[in-house]
This record gives sequence, structure tokens and C-alpha cells, in this order.
Amino acid sequence: MSEKSKSQLGTMADSRDWSENGEDGVDVLSHAEQVNGVLFAIASAVNTTLNLYDLYRSIHLSLGSILDVTNFYIALVDSESRTLHFPYFVDEVDDDSSVITDFNPEKTLTGAVVIEQKPLLMLTDDLKKREKKNGMWGPIPLVWMGVPLFIRKRVIGVIAVQSYTDGGIYNYEDLQLLSAVSHQVALAIDRKRSLQKLIRSEDRFRQLFEHSNDAILVYNPNGKIVDCNKRATEMLGYTRVEFFELTFSELFYPSDHKTGEQLYGGLEKYGHFRFESRLIKSDLTYIDVELSAKNLDQLEQPVAEVIIRDITAVKIAREEKRILQEKLNRSKKMEALGLMASGVAHDLNNILSGVVSYPELILLKLDEGHEVEPLVNAIFEAGKRAAEVVADLLTIARSAANIREIHRIDLLVLDYLYSPECQVLKTRFPDVVIRTNFSNRELRISCSPVHVKKSLMNLITNGAEAIQGRGEIVIETDCKPCSNTVLASGENGGSGDCVTLAVRDNGPGVGDDEIEHIFEPFYSRKAMGRSGSGLGLAVVWNTMENHDGRVRVATSSKGTCFTLFFPISIGKREDADDGAETVRYQGNGERILVVDDEPQLRDIASKMLSALGYSTDVVASGEKALEFLEKKSVDLVVLDMMMEPGLNGRQVYEKILEIRPGQKTVIASGYSESEDVDACLKLGVGGFVKKPYSFAQLSKVVRNGLLKSEKDG
Repeated sequence: MSEKSKSQLGTMADSRDWSENGEDGVDVLSHAEQVNGVLFAIASAVNTTLNLYDLYRSIHLSLGSILDVTNFYIALVDSESRTLHFPYFVDEVDDDSSVITDFNPEKTLTGAVVIEQKPLLMLTDDLKKREKKNGMWGPIPLVWMGVPLFIRKRVIGVIAVQSYTDGGIYNYEDLQLLSAVSHQVALAIDRKRSLQKLIRSEDRFRQLFEHSNDAILVYNPNGKIVDCNKRATEMLGYTRVEFFELTFSELFYPSDHKTGEQLYGGLEKYGHFRFESRLIKSDLTYIDVELSAKNLDQLEQPVAEVIIRDITAVKIAREEKRILQEKLNRSKKMEALGLMASGVAHDLNNILSGVVSYPELILLKLDEGHEVEPLVNAIFEAGKRAAEVVADLLTIARSAANIREIHRIDLLVLDYLYSPECQVLKTRFPDVVIRTNFSNRELRISCSPVHVKKSLMNLITNGAEAIQGRGEIVIETDCKPCSNTVLASGENGGSGDCVTLAVRDNGPGVGDDEIEHIFEPFYSRKAMGRSGSGLGLAVVWNTMENHDGRVRVATSSKGTCFTLFFPISIGKREDADDGAETVRYQGNGERILVVDDEPQLRDIASKMLSALGYSTDVVASGEKALEFLEKKSVDLVVLDMMMEPGLNGRQVYEKILEIRPGQKTVIASGYSESEDVDACLKLGVGGFVKKPYSFAQLSKVVRNGLLKSEKDG
């Protein structure tokens, strides 16, 4: 407390005299007049003080004319948070005016006034008894006096005085006096807080108005603009003075005046309106905006407020959202087709195993030149073609198990160009010339060669069919820098390059209305059943996704070019023993355990292996395989990956290794998650054969599995 304040308080305290006459015989103010003077001073202070603290100080000084207020404080209480804080605090002894949180009313005199909601005078003896019984916070005065502050029958706080030097300075008359002015003190505090809250609210509103990211205009019933914010001047280019010379309707683009009329009508009918339009800027250009208008009630006159938002970015975002939504819809469609393809392919593979494998077993029994041999061969070839379609479905579903090997891209192209499938294609399109333009570098990729060659076949077939007459298809390989727009991920050899395989034709090109759909399954311009299943480009797309690559399409009236981008690999080439596909490797009585949940597939595998010279046992589940291996040993396990219900192939193999470490095993599956296959290969599985399999394929994987040593695993 400043010396000046203390002096003022001392003067006012010394002037207290309730006798009829002063020393000089002049009448002094009566008790009632003094109280009225204090009440008037407090009421006036609400309008004359700048802030709450100044009001509290004015209350303090005013009370000093009727009471000793040397030690004085105003405490405000928050009942919900159980806090007590002291916005004004003057004390000779105690300098701690910090907020009391979770205060205990039993240990504070202020709390007692709040709870009892009545004035309280505590003399010296009363204070000693209370301190001994309940304890008290802070220094103990000789006398303490406090009264509650009521607003709308609720205690908002307490005003209190106390003395540490004179225990008789206050009496019950003083308590009544303080109580008499407490209501005016409470009203003054409440009014001042409300007034400051209103001022802060108006300031916040003005700040929001001026600093809004949207332009805001206010106009009267005649349409004349009466207020605007800074953003409005920036967006439309008019100064504040220029705005005040305009009516709101003058801002509308001429062809949008009807929209402006709708605005006025909508406001009159509903009190609010929202729409999109165009407004004229000061340079006579226009801007696309969204207008949100509403009526405002004001004391002087009704006005309308219009919030103007530049929707240029919004329109761009809408278009981007539309494109993303289309991509999402395509993705969902692809996902749904993939799920369908997965389920269908799984069942078809099991069925086709009999169609592909039993004809081979029948041919073993037939004499060469038998009259039914062509019929059986026809069934066998039809089954293989059906199996290829199923393989395409699995590629679309991204559920086909594929083993990646490192290959030179140009050799893969040559493998296909000299394949029987390509020779048939050349026969179908004798006027289409296929040329190659290989890079002079040996470009290697880690890939599933079957899928890469199938993708190449689909692209060349599409190109030949698009040409519709004489033309050429050019196959090119190259090495180009990788970029995020090309490759999302994948291994590379550290050079930052990727391998490209491009197939370019000089046909009529792909139409704009078709280019977005060409990779969708079953989307085809071809006659279904004549030239394809509609899965060709879907297989290409999903193959590239599975290889961490990308595919680009460039098309015009002069032709179309599909470019496949693969992550480059620097490993050594692993030669595939393709010629061995036609060789049947004979066994020598080795014992083989076949694990498969399909009875027909167990029968096929057992008959094929027996015909190849192996001794076989079969079980119908992974659990039965484990029981079998706990009692007997075998040279090799042929393990199915998908068995329901119960353990899958990966789980069974992990448990087999616990029972018989180093047990030689190969996987046979047509539908499996690639991570399960990869995990088994890393654990030591000796090979993988895809269902439906032929004699040659089964004999090769079994031979390789038997030859695999433990250190290879």
C-alpha cells in the first residue's frame, strides 16, 4: 500500500466522529449521512474507474471514512472450483494474497462467512478458541470482521477488515455499518465485472470482425454499406470510403443481379441466406464467392451482415475431391473384385487340379495312339488354359504366391518372343511386325518371371488387336532415373535408376473416355470369349503393384505406348531351368508325406508321386501331419499352405521344425499370402509348386526339395 494511500486512509479514519458537535461547535455529519456518502461514492466509482482494481481501491478509500481499513481485503469465491482469490488485498503483517485452491472453510474466517452467509465479528478470545479448535491460515489478528457480498441471493465473496494491534477497534455497531454498505459494494463489483465483460466481448468481436479471413460487409435496409472489415478492402479492392458510397446490390455481377434480389428476399423471409455468386472488384474484374448473409438487431436500426468467402480454392478443392472420390471408388471396386477373385480362384484351382492332373494319369495308362488319347489331351489343354485364367484372377487379387528371382529383362522378352504362345499370336496377326530395341546394358530385375512374361504377352496382344491391319509393335528396354511419380518403393542398386520395359504400337490410340478405365478388371472393348477375358491390363497393373513398380500410358491418334517401371537389381542372375518343365524326375522309393485338406488333391498327389517311383503317405490336416511325424520319419513333406479349419501351412512348418529340425519340406498351393510363403522359404522350405500342377512340375519341386541340404536352409 502506497504512503499516499495510507495518508488518505488515515485522514478518513481520523474524521470519524458521531457526536452531535465538533470541537469548534460545528455539527458534523450524522452516521446515516456518512453511510449515504459512502454508498454514493461506491455507486459513482462504477462509472468513473477504469478497471476492477481501481474500483476495489475506490471502495477501500470510501470505507476509510467510516471504518479503520488499515488491514482490508476483498475475497471472491468460486464455489464450483472451490477456490478463493483476493483481487484486492492490503495488510500490514500478511503479504500472501495468492489464490487458495480447494480451501477448507473450517480453517478460514472468510470461508465461515461464505458458508453461514451472515456477517461475522471475531474478537480476541473468539479467535484464540477457533485457532485452537480448527486451526487457521496465516497470521492471527486480535480482531476480525467480515460480511458476505450477495448478488441474486448468492454469495460471491467477502469484504473484511482486521487489526493486529488493537483488539477493541471494532464492535457490533461497526459490523452493522459494514453490512449496511456491503450490498452496494456487491452491486458495484457485479456491475463493473459485467461492464468489463461486455467491453471485452465487444473488443473481441471487433478484433474478429477486423481480422477475419473472410470479407464482411454490413448494410442497412436501403442496401447502403455502413461497415466493412480490412479483408473486404483487400478482396474487392475498394477503400472503406468507396464502400460507404456503394449499395450492396451494386457489387453483383450484372448477370447475377437476380441472385442479389433472391438475397434480399431470402433475408426478409428467413432472416438468413446462403448462396454462391460473383462480385465486381474495383478493377472491374469479378471474383467467385460464397455469400452468407443474416439480419442483425441493433439499437439504432436493423442491419444485415454478409460474410464473403473467396471460393476459388474451394472450387479447386472440389475438383480434386471429385477426382480422389473417383479413384477411391475405383479402388473399392478393385478391392471388391479382388475379394471375389480370391474366393473364386481358390475354389477353381482345387477343381482344376482334377481337370489338369487326372488326364495326365489317364495318359499313362493308355497305349500310344489310343483313340481317346486326343480327347484326353484336349481336356488337359483346356484345363491348363482355365488354370491360366485363374492365375490372372489371383494376380488381380494380389494373393498369388510368387517366387522372385533375378533376371535380365531382355532375356525375359526373348523367352516370350520365342514361346509357342507368341508364335500363335504371330499366326493370328501376320501383318503385325514385332521389333525389339534393347538397351546396351545388362538390366536385371527381381521378379516373378511368369508374371512379367504374362504382362508382356497381354500388352503385345492388345497392341496387335488395336492395329487392325498392317503395323508394328516395338519392345524397348532402358534404364531411367527413378522418381516418386514413377516408383513408390522397391529395391534399387544404389544408382537411383529403374529398369523400363516399353511396348509401343502404331494403332489408333485409346479414347479419352476409356483411358481411365483400361486397367479395371473385365473392362474391355473386345468381344468377350473371342479375344480375351478382359483381365489383361488388370493383370499388368497388379503385377507392377506387386513388384513395387508403376505403369504409364501415353496415347494419341498415332499409337499407344505402355511403359513398365521396375526397381533395378544388381544381384546375379538366377537361371530358371525352364527346359526341365517337360522332364519327369523319377524317384527311388523315397518316403513322402502329402498334407492337404482336399481329398481329391491328396489322391492326385499320391497317384502322381507313386507313378514317379516314390512311397507316399497322406494326411488331411496339419494337426494330423504333426501326429504322424512324431511317430514316423519321412524323406520329404509336400505341404499345402491353406487348410481350414486348423493350422495353416506356415504354422505347421514351424511346428515340424520343432519336432524334426531340418525336415525337408516343399510347399504346394494355388492361393496364399505371399508373406507366408516368403516366411517358409526363409525358414528353410526347399521349393514351391503352384496348383494345379503337372507331372513335370511336381517331379521337379520334389527332386529339388530332396536334394536341398540343411545348410541351404
